[in-house]
Amino acid sequence: MKVFVTGGTGVLGRRLVPRLIEKGHEVVAMSRSDANDKRLSSLRALPARATLWDHKRLAAAMAGCDLVIHAATKIPTQTGKDYAVWRDNDRIRTDGTRNLLDAAREADVSRFHFQSIVWVAKPGPNSAAFAEDTAPSPLRATSSAVEGELITQGAARHGMATTVLRCGQFYAADSAHSQAFATGLINQKMAVVGRGSNRWAMIHADDAADAFAHAAENPSVQGCYHVVDDEAVTQRDFFNELANLLDAKKPPRVPAFLARLMIGSDITEFMTRDMATGNQALKATGWRPFHPTYREGLAAIVAAWRADDTLAQWTGEAAR
Repeated sequence: MKVFVTGGTGVLGRRLVPRLIEKGHEVVAMSRSDANDKRLSSLRALPARATLWDHKRLAAAMAGCDLVIHAATKIPTQTGKDYAVWRDNDRIRTDGTRNLLDAAREADVSRFHFQSIVWVAKPGPNSAAFAEDTAPSPLRATSSAVEGELITQGAARHGMATTVLRCGQFYAADSAHSQAFATGLINQKMAVVGRGSNRWAMIHADDAADAFAHAAENPSVQGCYHVVDDEAVTQRDFFNELANLLDAKKPPRVPAFLARLMIGSDITEFMTRDMATGNQALKATGWRPFHPTYREGLAAIVAAWRADDTLAQWTGEAAR
């Protein structure tokens, strides 16, 4: 199988590309720079110079491909009140998805996979969790994911086999967000936002890549699936567990109204959103997470930080 991938050097993509290649597939990955060309070549992918806005180059790069995986995102790592930091990500999910699908049709690609997020929905007032068929209820920062899903589903109505994989919150040793959480706890600059009782659906980035590779190899995996681990965790318990593994103090709690003044309403809503959901639909197709809960996943990433002296560097800087 020949696969075209966007976001091949991101947290998800740099795991997904080698998994596909190890399984015997050919991977063409969109690249926008010499540096990305080198990174993708080191992963044994074929770099294809294009952007999401260059229809002709996209179509040419997709020639002979069986599947397009749209894994590109630009989730902001900085906090602040200005929504402008989300706009590039919005455009990638909306206009970028349209352009990719148009190019895929021109190149006669028969399958398309879209990376979405579970934040697009939430549990109802009388339910403990939500599922793939729950009506969307997006935040301002996640409404573009809903639009991207609708664009993808529209292609399905016109004969293309499409799959939406809604990922939980990524965490991994090389994730900028995970590193920010860890250094914030070590430096006592991280707080639980609100009551901390809201539940997060997590997924280790390695397991997310395995889910995308699984869907790629199983054409019957069509429709919408939640890519999360086996157990939702409260925001408070997640941070307390990470603090314990880091030998750091448990973080204090900051009321939501105060957090809105400090980090803006979008990040506050993102942090306090209840997103308890399950992975039963995807597991029914044969996929299983290697890290079944946040406990195993956090232990693995902290062990990685200890092994490569990253943690020693952080704690040394905190001591100074």
